[in-house]
Amino acid sequence: MSIINKGSRRLIVVGAVEKGWTRDQKYIVVKNLVDNIPNIKKSFDVTGSGRSDQGGVDIWFEKLMQIFAEISFKAFPPIGEKPQCYYTRNQKMADWGTEFWGFLPENKSLKKSGTMQTIRKADKQGKKTRVYIVSSTGFFETEDRGFYIKNPSLQQRMKEE
Repeated sequence: MSIINKGSRRLIVVGAVEKGWTRDQKYIVVKNLVDNIPNIKKSFDVTGSGRSDQGGVDIWFEKLMQIFAEISFKAFPPIGEKPQCYYTRNQKMADWGTEFWGFLPENKSLKKSGTMQTIRKADKQGKKTRVYIVSSTGFFETEDRGFYIKNPSLQQRMKEE
């Protein structure tokens, strides 16, 4: 029996693996997540991430939720043969979550990324997705999904300004 009802708000946080981040970028991602814990606790019934065997955002988020948040956490570890286990895991997360936050270091490909694969799968289901590109001095949200722009009219308005 599931303790999570169908109407619950479920946040999935995904991002690049440990080796893809500089120390400054790690600090920015973790600080952003810590700063958002009150909002996460208020806005979501349960959280989750991919529990990557290579560390990174998935693991940082899971540890923060264990330490600071008073809401349930669901891990989606990759199980089975690689690389198929990652595709399956990403689909499960896209099916389960209701909102998605993805974090990628600057200069990381938006096309060749498990993070972006999960985000694109969630986009196709009409779910709320946010992607943050992180530099050593800050971060910004992007509508670019590697193969398409999520909100082309917004992206065009930003270019014109």
